[in-house]
Amino acid sequence: MAIPIRWFARIAPMMWIIVLLAGPAWAQQACPEGYALTTPSGDFADAGAGMVTHTPTGLVWKRCAEGQIWASGTCTGSSAFYTWQGAFARADAVNAGVAGTQNMSYSDWRVPNLNELQSLVEQGCFWPAINLSQFPNFPPLTEDYFWSASPVAGSSDHAWLIDLSLIHISEPTRPY
Repeated sequence: MAIPIRWFARIAPMMWIIVLLAGPAWAQQACPEGYALTTPSGDFADAGAGMVTHTPTGLVWKRCAEGQIWASGTCTGSSAFYTWQGAFARADAVNAGVAGTQNMSYSDWRVPNLNELQSLVEQGCFWPAINLSQFPNFPPLTEDYFWSASPVAGSSDHAWLIDLSLIHISEPTRPY
């Protein structure tokens, strides 16, 4: 099973890379009235070069999905797909500046742990549960699972991931 790497994130001096699964196109994002936003735009600061800082955590995220390009204030192109292990290899390739990657002049990208990944989830919205003003042109997905680097305790073949459609956390088998 292939997994697309969708975003990168970094926290000085370490960089993070986020991974998610793709599916068919979906409907419009829903942010019901009465629900407090957990990642409002005021919690983000432009970090330049297609990156944004989530100020409550200090995490700096790549605004575009891996495979997409940041240009003229938005993300363009299609996302790329990798297996779980391939996501780690892709982070290494990005760090090495391999052609076709965007490292934003940093060389310490990696897959985030579950807590770091959860800090990006917009709990006041769904389809997707992400701040679309900070992450524009979010890839159209119905199964938008983000891999974490956090293994499930007691299991060598499971890792935690988050479904950004409905904010569901699960522990599927990692595809190799």
